Amino acid sequence: MAKRFEAGAEEDRAVAQALKLGCRLAPPSHLRLVKSNRIQRKIYPRKSAHTSMSPMPGVLEKPTALASSQAANEPKRKIGKENKTMNSTDSVAAALPVLGLDVAKASVQAELRSSGNKVRFGFDNNLKGFAQLAGILKEHNVPKVWAGLEATGPYSHALALWLHGQAHRLSLLNPRRVKQYARSAGKRNKTDLLDAAIIADFVCAHEPAPWQPPTLEVAQLQALVRRREELSSMLQAEKNRLEGVAPNVRSSLERILATLSAEKARLEKLITQQIRSHPQLSRDHQLLCSIKGIGSLTAAILLAEMARPGQVERARQAAAHAGLVPRREQSGTSVRRNRGLGKEGNRYLRKALYMPALVAIKYNAPLRHFASRLRAAGKPKMSVVCAVMRKLIHIAFGVLKHQKPFNPSLA
Repeated sequence: MAKRFEAGAEEDRAVAQALKLGCRLAPPSHLRLVKSNRIQRKIYPRKSAHTSMSPMPGVLEKPTALASSQAANEPKRKIGKENKTMNSTDSVAAALPVLGLDVAKASVQAELRSSGNKVRFGFDNNLKGFAQLAGILKEHNVPKVWAGLEATGPYSHALALWLHGQAHRLSLLNPRRVKQYARSAGKRNKTDLLDAAIIADFVCAHEPAPWQPPTLEVAQLQALVRRREELSSMLQAEKNRLEGVAPNVRSSLERILATLSAEKARLEKLITQQIRSHPQLSRDHQLLCSIKGIGSLTAAILLAEMARPGQVERARQAAAHAGLVPRREQSGTSVRRNRGLGKEGNRYLRKALYMPALVAIKYNAPLRHFASRLRAAGKPKMSVVCAVMRKLIHIAFGVLKHQKPFNPSLA
């Protein structure tokens, strides 16, 4: 009994000394005597370790010098991408109301998130429906929104232009990314209203970059270039039908071929007029034609389709926009594969740059040496061609950015 009293007195003195030194105290430890002059801590189960009846073990927990230095040198916790993603819904919604839009041919389904409230509604995909959308936003006292919609070609283009013209923040989303985001969230159902909600979630979680429409002259040039590409595909299809066709049908095919050829030539004249009628386009066209391997038509396609220096900051971003980026798969020590090009960019650019790459390999000295190095390293033929296509994008981006003709010594 005397030993137990001595142990209690010793513990009281230790507690008093710890308080004087500023140490952190644990709750009372429920000591038990095992042997004389030896005190052992009693261990409690983890599930009751934080209750008042079963305190955590240990009487005194005085921080060591090493622990103190580590705590002092430990950097403050910053909100990184992970935490930002988890809490981005509240931050984005607090900054600007989010509007998710699922666009169809004739109608649009929407979900508006403002001040913690969700409102779902629909409207027609025309100017009358756009006016209805403006009335709904005004009714809910939402002057500006952060709108997100998928890039669905002509169906979404008119709405995107209208939203941008109303000074709303607009993000034009890749449909594949939205679909994969819905799968990652475990969504089983797919309806227009649910798609609008998923798009709103995507905008809140990822905060995609705002969309900037091309200038009017570039948009007109792009329409002409793409129409010419459609006519080229139609012409090739009709030429393929000439092989083995019946004699009484051949005359019909020949008339269609003559009509398509004449219309294609007319469009090429319109493309030339469009470039010459705008000084900046004409200047950029001349700069691109200074690159050996790029002709007048390819330069027009680059002006219409390529990401310009005002839209992206680096040449590698312009190459990614064209889908000219290699893909690799690596996992552990056994999986190491090259998957070729990503092909998630502008298909018109990839098609337009194939033949110029072949010409550049033969006649453009810097690119010829570049291709020789790749072949010496054992790269396949198509890998070399695709690498030269990417190199042409980099050169074209630099020429447009610095507004200087191509200098082979700098390539």
